Amino acid sequence: MTGAGELSGRYVQLPGKRYKGNPWWHKDGKFNEDHGRQVWWNKGEWRVGSTSDHWWANKNPAQPPASGEWPGWRQKNARGGPYPRFAIHIVVPEGNFPKTSRTASFGEDGMLYAFGTDFGKRSWNNPSGGTYLQSVNRSAFGDGAACVGPAEAFTGRSMVHSHTRSAMGSYYAIELQSHEASPTHYALMCYGPGGGHFPHYWNFEASVDGQTWTLLREHKGDRSIWAEGKIHTWPVAPTRAGFYRHFRVVLTGPEKRGRHYLCLSGFEMWGSLRACGSAITEKNSLRRRLEAYRKQVRETEAQLAALGTLVRETEAQLAALATQAEQEMPATRKLSSFLFGEQEPVAESEAEPQAEAWYGEQEPTVEGVYVEMEPER
Repeated sequence: MTGAGELSGRYVQLPGKRYKGNPWWHKDGKFNEDHGRQVWWNKGEWRVGSTSDHWWANKNPAQPPASGEWPGWRQKNARGGPYPRFAIHIVVPEGNFPKTSRTASFGEDGMLYAFGTDFGKRSWNNPSGGTYLQSVNRSAFGDGAACVGPAEAFTGRSMVHSHTRSAMGSYYAIELQSHEASPTHYALMCYGPGGGHFPHYWNFEASVDGQTWTLLREHKGDRSIWAEGKIHTWPVAPTRAGFYRHFRVVLTGPEKRGRHYLCLSGFEMWGSLRACGSAITEKNSLRRRLEAYRKQVRETEAQLAALGTLVRETEAQLAALATQAEQEMPATRKLSSFLFGEQEPVAESEAEPQAEAWYGEQEPTVEGVYVEMEPER
């Protein structure tokens, strides 16, 4: 909360603490129901202050209300106001999601379950394409039958017939929108009624940018989900832990029937979750700088290509001018001959008498300068 005088600060939604079933925030994470600074919903309005003396109120029923400046708030017993820049900023939930449920169950303690329930604020819905998760991406290359069923079955919890086309490297992939995750465990469910296309060669991979992938766990000859609707959980080696936004399951060998269909209908992860905005990883920063550099290189290459085109066009124009000049040269000579006539070169022996006749007889002076002599009378 900002711009609200002594009420400004960090408010935390404590686990297990709700006011009449609604979200309830406490300043600095300290619980004091009667006199502590709080944000809560009661009697048809959001309130800020303490339960015995609230200073601000808003009748917007959204849970929680949108972040930003709230012009809809009105002063109750506000102190130190008015606060023209009064604003509340809802921070994306973070935390740890340890695996406590059974190995053969998705349970209700995983990250995708938290996404699907908006961190416990509503009943579960498939999170694909929602606030926290992009729509599931499924490979469509290969041969055989076309993709079957909805791709979002991958992040579901019920047995839905869904598979890729038959191809080595076929995959299901997800992208977190507002978080980065460091998984310690993950689970899959396979379902393909009557097909028996159960995988036993695949990789679980993660990526920061969706381009470069890190192997989190490799499966070879794994028959853990060789049954319709069977769920199994595997740990991720701590040495491969890190925070990522992209995750995928990639087929690396033939399935039970000898083809390469990837047939999955459920996925879950456990581990640590953090908001992207509050902790951008070094790899993300390097990736952005690399993308900016590559963009600059592309722009420079385009400029150089344009300059090269201009140089070639200029060279072509100069060559055309030279050709035109060569073609016009005989015509220029003919015109000169017509205007001035043909002129024969003068021999050196003929030139001297002409010069002497023109200037007369000349004798050198002492200084060696020629002067004209008077003729004898």
